[in-house]
Parts: sequence; structure tokens; C-alpha cells
Amino acid sequence: MTDPTARDIGTAEPEPPPHVLELRVHGVNNTTPAALLDLPPEGVRTVTGDKLGSFWEPTAEALAAADGGRGHVPPGIRREAYSWGGMVRTTPEVGGTGAVGKVLAAAARVFYAILLPFSIGNAVQWSRRLEGDAAGVWASCTAGATRLFGLVLTLLFTSTAASIALDIGAAQCGAQPALCGPLEGLLAPVEAWSPGLRLAFFSLLPVLAVTVLWIVSAVSQVRYDVLPGMKGGTAAHATESPASAVLSQPGFWSNRLTRHLARTHLAAAISLTTMFIGLQASLGWGTRCRGLVLMGCWDAGAVGWRFWLGIAVAAIGLLGVVAAAVLVCTLPTMRIQTEDEVEGAAPNRASQWLLLLSAVVFGGVVLALALVPTADVGPMRQYGAGMAPLLLVAAGTVLVVLGFWFRPASARGSAVAWAGRAPAVFMTMSLAVSAAVSSLVAVSVGDVLNGSRGPTELIRQDEAVAPSGGRVSVVWTDARTGETGVVEVGGPLEVLPSIEISRSYVAIGTLVLVALVLALIWILIRVFAGRRSLIARADAWRSAPTAVPQPDGGEMPPSTPEHIIVPEGGVLPPSAKNLFGRISDKRRSAARLHLMEPAVGALAIWLFAALVCGIGWTVWAFATGGELWGDLTGFWRDVVISLIDVGMVVLAWVGVLLVGLLAAGAAGGGTRPLGIVWDIACYLPRTGHPFGPPCYAERAVPEIAGRLNRWLRQDDSRRAILAAHSMGAVLAVSALGLLASSPSTRPALSRIALLTFGVQLRPFFGRMLPELLGPDVLGAHPSLPPRFGDADPWRADFDAQQASTARHPTAAPDGDGPPVGWVAGTLLPRLVDDPASPAVRVRWISLWRLTDYLGFPAVSTAPRGVDWDNIVDRYASELDASGYMVEVGTHGEYYRVAEYDESVMQLRDRLIADPD
Repeated sequence: MTDPTARDIGTAEPEPPPHVLELRVHGVNNTTPAALLDLPPEGVRTVTGDKLGSFWEPTAEALAAADGGRGHVPPGIRREAYSWGGMVRTTPEVGGTGAVGKVLAAAARVFYAILLPFSIGNAVQWSRRLEGDAAGVWASCTAGATRLFGLVLTLLFTSTAASIALDIGAAQCGAQPALCGPLEGLLAPVEAWSPGLRLAFFSLLPVLAVTVLWIVSAVSQVRYDVLPGMKGGTAAHATESPASAVLSQPGFWSNRLTRHLARTHLAAAISLTTMFIGLQASLGWGTRCRGLVLMGCWDAGAVGWRFWLGIAVAAIGLLGVVAAAVLVCTLPTMRIQTEDEVEGAAPNRASQWLLLLSAVVFGGVVLALALVPTADVGPMRQYGAGMAPLLLVAAGTVLVVLGFWFRPASARGSAVAWAGRAPAVFMTMSLAVSAAVSSLVAVSVGDVLNGSRGPTELIRQDEAVAPSGGRVSVVWTDARTGETGVVEVGGPLEVLPSIEISRSYVAIGTLVLVALVLALIWILIRVFAGRRSLIARADAWRSAPTAVPQPDGGEMPPSTPEHIIVPEGGVLPPSAKNLFGRISDKRRSAARLHLMEPAVGALAIWLFAALVCGIGWTVWAFATGGELWGDLTGFWRDVVISLIDVGMVVLAWVGVLLVGLLAAGAAGGGTRPLGIVWDIACYLPRTGHPFGPPCYAERAVPEIAGRLNRWLRQDDSRRAILAAHSMGAVLAVSALGLLASSPSTRPALSRIALLTFGVQLRPFFGRMLPELLGPDVLGAHPSLPPRFGDADPWRADFDAQQASTARHPTAAPDGDGPPVGWVAGTLLPRLVDDPASPAVRVRWISLWRLTDYLGFPAVSTAPRGVDWDNIVDRYASELDASGYMVEVGTHGEYYRVAEYDESVMQLRDRLIADPD
């Protein structure tokens, strides 16, 4: 196909085609191509691509109409926009646009919301120590522990599904449909089934739920190999990368295969369900055992071969879960592998056999339950439905504690996020969200099915006495009044007071909800307490050598109203004092939002405390065989019950509201919920959890690198400016690393310049993922964390930078005007450097401003230090006067200020004058 970039886009007179490509890459929130090119929707057209990823260009008519205004393209520049938001925001289309399609779309959105904790858990794998001790035993152990944590999340999801299907569905509502009023008519035919047949049928549901997760994660895969020699990784493995950075390793985005990990997770879910079946067939049907109270609960007449057969089935299921746990700890998901290596590897074969054996055992047990008659024991509880989530949350909490040491002491400190505890923070957030979702689901289902009965009725403790003649006497107690009664069940007319759910969900879910509310209150107080002022930093940058003068000679950023140059034009000139006040308000708001790292750290502490207390509370209730309120009486008993009632009502309504919002959003074009979270969380390959959402960078990074490579190889005179905003800068840097990974594409780096604006490379990604985007990789100065107590959250980092000695040599100005940042063994050192050939350099300019709530300097918070100047970061104007009204710029529209155009022109001139 002819390269569309070579055609004339239309001018009054024929001109030589532009030789410099300006490729813009958007950030989070899926900025449209038209907005990215600053043109009306009808002013752009597709160059190439599909609905997931595409390249766009201005139309000839739009270029002519721009004429120096918004969307104007300078001479000698060809401007394109790359849109990648569809990769992470769009759910697969199934079922068409009819009623069935809408139902399936709503279900897909619900499942994508469930996948969110898996994505957070996947980040744990990349926040631990990746280098230095990468070949050591400790690194292998931490990698295995992160995969084990991912398995815990899958099993927690499975146990929740099993609680709904087996406990509420088969053991209670299926045996007595009147317990579940809204579903009584639907479940009426199931009542005539034997308990074994009901258990067999409903046991298919949790396995099906995990299978759907597997299918959704597989069909949403967007991996896309585009560079020559990269497909399959075979050619890439033949030659080592000349650069040493992790992102510069061949095949990093192409060949990390985790199908064997997905099979192991599915096998573990099937084995856990098998274990539930065995426990019910033994302890559930043949004893009076409840919770941890096992001693003295066996009925001698009921303990026979059926009991021991059930125990054997449960043991086999438990053995499958243990085998899966051992296998996930040894799977080499971090290593880049080819298809042949994966197919012939022992872990891959082990995962295949484990899945096959678990499926065969499960199928045999289900078939036996469906065919072998079982005595009718009436409605009861599913044994293990409450213990499993408790043990899984406890196991996850233990791994959280271990996560404090996933980075060795030498790799911790103030220069990394949360003092090197990022793995523990990510695991805490992921586990807390998973536990909260499990509680939401269980409590919401139970509350809806329980009708008008009080929420506490869901966790009353009925005591079932020994089965006799197919009937069970149940002693029940009203939670509030203390009234007790006895009812015999098993006959056609008996009715239990209400259905029950496990105390595990109620205790943990309630405390997580309370912790979330208290944490938010505490964080808001810390964020909004005290006065926020950024004047000191504004004064420092006003005198910086890289500051670009305003058209009338004024300097930026303003620190008093006298520094404001009132834009000309308009009906009435705006007030300088008013404009400065608006700028100051935006700066203060941005400063508060910059406290994200300490806020998340505080939230993690509250949630971890809630998980520990919830585990302890539930274990105490299980061990004593009592209620969650224990032996409390009077006022305190009412307080605890009221707290549980309120918590359960809130959990139920939150669950119903979320499902409603997710289902309603299916009519909005199929976009995923919480889109911005997906944009940030799904940058990393799925190595810790296989059921997480796909890594869009596996396609976006090769596409960006491939477009640059295709443009540059057409003609040696061609150049490229990679202009990236926010999260797009992470993709842009990754694309440069991909080009540096191959000897065939690495020479192209000399003809590429990098222009970033509104980025989080240094304070967010550099601190959370130091081996991928840290200061040693980018050549930036290490960043200290923001602090609640300072008027300027970055005051400590700013002072440290001003007092720091030269990290990089000062660059001489590239011609007239401010110096242009450049890379020559100083900036982006490990990303593109070849020790044998250090001449490759990528010029780099990064724009930022104090009013940006999600953008920061890329190299240093300070403009200069001891014997060094910041040659990359450049302050951008905070006033946008390109439209009818003067606006204060924040995180977007950097391309509307003069500094953007000036940076593009400087980079263009230097690329043309000196490509080397």
C-alpha cells in the first residue's frame, strides 16, 4: 500500500512535501483525534487503523481554515494524531444490537468491573525489584509470591460465586423456594430435585463464572506485533539489545505468554468448587457441624461410606488447589518466551495436565451427584461457604505483609513510592477491593432475596440438630429481640424465617466500608487543612534560563498580578487581578491533587487495618460459635447490630447501584466503566494475573514505534517529533525503548525528538516502577514524595533539587533562544544508550505548569541546582488566549500556548540542521 504520508494535503501552490512528522499521542480519558489536533470533528480524517487504534490527519480544508489559529500546522510539518483509547475502553461486541446484545453488553461491563482488582494486583509484579538481583533466589520468590497473590484473588472470586450458587441457590433457595420470594416461581421445579442433583446443577455456575472471566480476558487481547523481525520473538532473541533498560529489551511487548498461568487459575477454581461439593456431601449432609466447631458434632448413624467418600472428594479438590498454588509460584511469566519455548516447557505441560485432571474429577463428581439418589435433608447451609473467603482474605493479608520486603533494603528509600512498599500498597488496594466486591455481591443478593426482612436476619445463627427421617429441627434467634423458636424443615409446608449468608462477608465488608469512609474524611482534612502556596516555586521558574518570554517581554509564571499581561482583543479587557486570582485558585487545587501518593498510602493503611480486624472478628465468631455481636447486651449490643445493619444496607444499595450503572452504560457505546483507571492500570503486561484486562501497550507501543520507523525509512531526510501528553508520554518513551531494542531500528533514534507535556514520568511512574521508568532509566533527578504538611507539597523535593550537585552536564543552547533538551548519555541514558556507540541522542523538551493537576516536570522540580541547569523542563503559559474567552490552562490543551509551537519549531530546526 502506498504510504499516505507522502501525498500532498493541499496548498495554494505546489510545495515540497513536509519532511518532519509531528505525531501527537493523547493521554488518559481517550481524547478524540479532533480534539488532539485542535480541530472540529469534520476537520480530521483517518490515515490508517481501526476502532481500537488509529492514525489521523487534518483535512486540507481544515488546514486552510486554521490560518494561524487553533489547529494551525507550521511550515515543513506534517501533523498526525494517534488514538489508542479504544484498546482499553471498548468491550467486545457480542450478540448484536438487539435485546440479547444489550443483555450481553451489560454482563460484559459487570465482568470488566470485576476485573479491576486483578489489574491492580498485576501491578505488584512490576513494582517489586526487577534488576540487580533479578537472577537471585529472592527475586524468583517475590515473583512467585505475586503470582500466588493473583491466584488468591481468583479463588476469592470463585468462593463468592460458590456462596451465591451453592449456599444461597442450592442449599437454601433450591430446597425451599419460598425463602427467595423474587425467585420462588423460577426455583419451584428445583425443589423436587434431590439435594445431590441440586448441588450438581448449581456447582456448574461458579465454574462457568471463572470460565467467562477466562474467555473475556482472552477475546480482549490486543497484542499486535508490527516491527520487522519482532514477530514471534525469534529474530529478537538472536541479538541482545544494545541498551540496558528493561523497556529496551527485545520482545518486551511481544512475547510474554501467560496461557499456562490462565489454565492454572481455571484449574484451581474447578478444584475449589470440587472441594465445596465434597465438604457438603460429608460435613453438610452427614453431620451437625457448623463453622470451626467440629468436635462432638458427628452423628454416629450418619458417618458411613458416603461421609468418607465426600471427605475424599474434598481432599482431592484441596490437593488440586495446593498443586495450582505450587505451580503458579514456579511459572516463568516474567521471562520473554517464544511459542516453541512455551509449548515445550514443563510448567506449560503441567498446567495442561492439572486443568484436564481437575475437569475430569469435577465432571465425574457432578455426574455422580446427578445420578445417585440422596436423602432429602431440607434447606440448610453450604459447608465452607463462609470459611473459604475468610481463609483466602487471611492468606492475601499474609502476602501483603510479605510485600513490605519485596524490594530489598538497598532498593527502598525516599526516592521510590511509599518508601519501597509499593507492592504491599498495591496488594492491599487489590485485596480490599476484591473483598469489598465479594461483600457487595453476597449482601446485595441476600438482601434482595430476603425481601422486607431486616439485614441482620441474613447472619442469624440457626442451629440444625441431627437429621432424622429426612427432617431437620432448626433453632432460630431474632437478632434484635432475642426471640427464639424451633421449626422443623424437610416437609412440604415448613418455612425457615429467612435465608442466610456468611458472617465473613458481613464483617469484612462492613469494616472495609467503615475504613473507607474514615480514611476519606482523614485524607480530606489533611488535604484541605492549611494554606497552599506555590509562590516560591513560581519565582524560581520565572528566572529560569529556559523560561520563554511572553510576546510583550513579560516572564512566566506570574507570582503577582503585575506579572499578568492582559491579552488584547475581546469586548472588554479582563482584569489582571482577576486573572491572577483564577490562576492562584487553579494552582491550589492542583497542589491538593498532587497529594495522591500520601493519600493512597493513608488509604492503604486504613484498609489494611480493616482487613485485619475483619479477619479477627470473623475468626472469633467462628471459633466461639456465636454471633458477630458476641455476648454484648443492652446499649452496646444495639450499637453493634445497628452498625452491621447500616453497613449491610449500604453495601446492598451500593451493589445494586453499581450494577444498575454498569448495565445502563452498556447503551453508551460499550465503553468500559471507570475508564481513566483502566488507562493507567492496564499499561503493564499481564504477568501477575492472567484474567486481568489486556495490556494496551502491547499494541500501542509497537504501533507508535512502527509509524515512526515507517516514516523515517522512506527517506534519509525525514525527521519526526513525538509529541505526547500525560499517559501518552509513557507510551512514547516505551516506543523509543522498542526502537532502541533492535539494531535495525536503533539508528532512527537520531532523527527523532521527544516533546512531552503534562506528564507523570518522574513523580508517579518513576517512583512506582523505578526499574521501568525510574531516574536511572530516564536520566531524571530522583524525586522525593509530596507531603501533606507543606504549603507547597513539593517543597522538600524542590529544596533538595536546588541543593543537589550536577547529575548531568549542562547543555549548550541549540542556537538562539532557550536550550533544547537532548539525550547523549545523559538523559534517557539506559533507554537508548549503547556503550559501544554513545552517539545516539534524542532531543527532549517537556512542558508543564503549576495549574496542571496531573502534570509535573519530567527531570526536576527545580529549574537549576549546584552546577547544573534543567535543560528539558520548560514552563508553559497558564493563560490560553486562543479562543473567544481567556481560559486558565490545566492538564489539557498545551498545544494552544506559544511555548508548544516554539518548542516544535526549535526541535524541527535542530533535527534538520544536525540529525546526529
